[in-house]
Order: sequence, then structure tokens, then C-alpha cells
Amino acid sequence: MIKRLTITKHNINKQNKSSLVSFNFNRIIKTHFQYQILTIHFIKDKEEIINSLKVVNLLLLDFDDTLVDYHKAESKALLKLFTNYNIRNVNNAIQDYKKINDEIWMELENGYKTVSELRSERFDRFQKLYPMNKDSMDLDLEYRNYFVEYTLLYENVKSSLNNVREIGIKSVIVSNGFTDTQNLRIKKVGINHLIDGIITSEGAGRAKPDTLMLKRALALVNMQKNRCWLVGDSLRSDISAANKFKINSCLVGEYRINLTEHPCPSITAGNFFEFTQLLIDSR
Repeated sequence: MIKRLTITKHNINKQNKSSLVSFNFNRIIKTHFQYQILTIHFIKDKEEIINSLKVVNLLLLDFDDTLVDYHKAESKALLKLFTNYNIRNVNNAIQDYKKINDEIWMELENGYKTVSELRSERFDRFQKLYPMNKDSMDLDLEYRNYFVEYTLLYENVKSSLNNVREIGIKSVIVSNGFTDTQNLRIKKVGINHLIDGIITSEGAGRAKPDTLMLKRALALVNMQKNRCWLVGDSLRSDISAANKFKINSCLVGEYRINLTEHPCPSITAGNFFEFTQLLIDSR
């Protein structure tokens, strides 16, 4: 029996109340022989969003937790690294490292740290809790090699990138990360031929939510921002950067947004695949 695909639109009005309406796509979306119902939440005006999607010619894409599973790769890489050095209570060590790393990344995003400082400092701090008797820069390099090894795409990302490319939309990755590591990871997951470039915080000298990376991405492909969207998983870095740059954005992941406390995206989607289906079907 043929199933009819519907997408639920959640439109938030000025009084912060919500209403639900259904929208029927013209075609069924089928992945791995299963039909998938898409849920898109419209935070900003629905009609304006659809009109904007109709003319998009450039996507600025976050990488980690947008296209690939950052947390799974991080956990596996840390487990391998700490096992190599006989760290006791590995699970506790992983959580402690993540806390240290998150703190330093926040300092980086706020402009208080450089990428080179992050590379050495996160294992400097970690070794005060769990001595490994190893140079921190060497540990960081070893960890990042494992991190590349365990990087995997989310489901349907490759086909989604290919689909938007086929309708003439360019894609540039804008990632708060290390240039060499991110390039290796992009090559490892096999999407280097599906994107039109990558801008990293290391290369730009500033991290999102600073807008410099977005400006450089536009310059890289010689395009204007009025037909550009940003897709990312972080309100703090991705959506905030898009709002500062005055472009539309899609927040991917399962979120409940308090409109009074956070920078607001234009829409939210469960994942990158869902966003690209809306984009394609708006044409």
C-alpha cells in the first residue's frame, strides 16, 4: 500500500503561541525501503521561508553533529587513547576530558583562546587529573588520528549533498575545528567531491559565532549572502553566527527552543536530510 508523506509545520506567532498545520509533499520519500515522515518546525514566517528556499544557491554547513556524529567519534577515539595508556576508570576519564574540552572550546568561541592553545591545553589540563607521562601535543595528535578513524556520516547525508548539488546548489563547510583534521575527516567519509570548499576556525583565525568564517565562505565561491542559508546544530555558535550575518538558518537535531532565551533559527529539522527534502520540495 502506498503511504502518503506529510510534513508537520510548527509556526510560532508573535504571541509565542503555536499552531500545527499539515502540508502534503508531491512525492514519497523512501529510505532503505522504509517511509519516513518529516517534521519541520517553522520559527519565522512560513511564506517568507518557503520563498527564500526557492532561490537558495549556497548552503553553509556546520560539520560536527550536523553531517557527522561528533560525540560517537570522540568517545571511541578517547576510549582507544586511554586504553593505550592504561588509564583507570576510563568512563570517568572520558567524561572529565569532555568537560575540559567543552570549557576550552567555549573559551575559543568567545575569543579567549586560539586553536593552537586548545591543542596543547586540553591535554595539559587532563593530565593534571590523569597523568599519562606524555607530551600533550603528542597526545593531541594521537587522539585526532583516532578521531579521524572513527568519524562517520549520519544516515542519508551523502545522498542529500548529492541531491542539492544536482539542482545547482553549492555547499561550503564552515567548521570550528582544525584544518588538517577536518580535511582528513571529510576525505575519510567520502564527501570531498560533493562540497565546494571548507572554512575552519583555525584557517580564519576566528571561530563561530564570529561571522568572519561565513564571509570567507561566500568569497570562496564568489556568491552573495541574500541567497544563502546556514545549517548547524548549535544555537550558541551556528545560529548565533547566522543571525549576526543576517541570513536564514536551520537548526538540526531534537530541540525545544525557548524563544526568549536563545538566538532563533528560521526553522528546525530533525536532521540534515529533512532540511534538504524541504529545500528540494520548495522548488
